[in-house]
Amino acid sequence: MAAANSPEGTLRRDPADERRLQRLRGGVWVSAKAWLVPDADDGIPCFHVTCGDEVAPRGAEAIEDPIALIESLQPRGKARQPLETARLGAAARFLLDVICLLEPEDRWRWFVEPTLPAIRNGVGAPPDETLFDAALNELTGAGFVKSVVVGSDIGPVEHHHVAPPVVSAVTAAIASERQYQVRWAVVGIWKARFLDEEVFPIGTTVRAGIAAAVYLKRCGQVPLAFEWVEQKVLPVARRTGEADRVLWALRSLAQDSGDAALAARAEALR
Repeated sequence: MAAANSPEGTLRRDPADERRLQRLRGGVWVSAKAWLVPDADDGIPCFHVTCGDEVAPRGAEAIEDPIALIESLQPRGKARQPLETARLGAAARFLLDVICLLEPEDRWRWFVEPTLPAIRNGVGAPPDETLFDAALNELTGAGFVKSVVVGSDIGPVEHHHVAPPVVSAVTAAIASERQYQVRWAVVGIWKARFLDEEVFPIGTTVRAGIAAAVYLKRCGQVPLAFEWVEQKVLPVARRTGEADRVLWALRSLAQDSGDAALAARAEALR
């Protein structure tokens, strides 16, 4: 197994557990827990994931925030100062803005590249003929983005990692109206994907429905997100055996809304 450097020190990465953590990051396994386990031979800690009633390994130390652990394990580029984004070309800067406004679990190339034109159209940005790879190479060359190919159930996939301080700085420089436009465009993309698969759901259908709700929440539309999940996503999840995951999402949305009526509705759902 390969070792990875992180702010916490050196951690050994198990590809199978890393895939499980990536699913946890996407909200697939709400019951999952992450642990650090010292290696018996060299003492270098590796991370381990348990789900449901699985027992943690002997000597394991619980990780309170497994999502933060995922972030700490991601290869990080040497990000330059955010003010240097002024030197980026228009296509690269637009791509950087979009990547930073996406949730970390959506920064996969399979999602970003094909949806970028729809996002550009959704925000009213002029067409740009710059190739995706050219814009991405500009960002990786400048150190803003680190693209890493990782293994998955469907083969190698590319993820675009951005250090949290860069995400914060870039996002802060984007006008609130543009942030809303980008995220609203992503709502439409995820909704369309969900609705296309609603009648004959596949493994990613419920994930698409929940993702749409996440961006609705980011747009300040928590009650609308709740209605969407309750009325559209939950019935599909009951058919696919993912109701627990969706019920958890509904309770979380109700809590975020601060609406006692929504909280009561969420608690009444089974």
